[in-house]
Amino acid sequence: MYYIKSKRTLKINGTPEDRYIAKVYRGTDITQEELCQEIAYASSLTEGDVNNYLKLFLFLYLLFYLTKNHILSQRYSIFFKYKSHV
Repeated sequence: MYYIKSKRTLKINGTPEDRYIAKVYRGTDITQEELCQEIAYASSLTEGDVNNYLKLFLFLYLLFYLTKNHILSQRYSIFFKYKSHV
């Protein structure tokens, strides 16, 4: 992921002011195998362990999402929370 910063003049309370706005762009894609290699390199886990964990995590993530539950993490905040539109 990368971003490009651009200068814009915006009117704030009727006064023009220069502001910098960052537009975010998606970088190149990586495969699950490459992701597993990077995580294994930076940890004590093997590529196979990381791959098995990712498969299980994605399966359970979708399962909880489809059953309209949410996952709370003390370290990483909320992964998702279902909001009913009723």
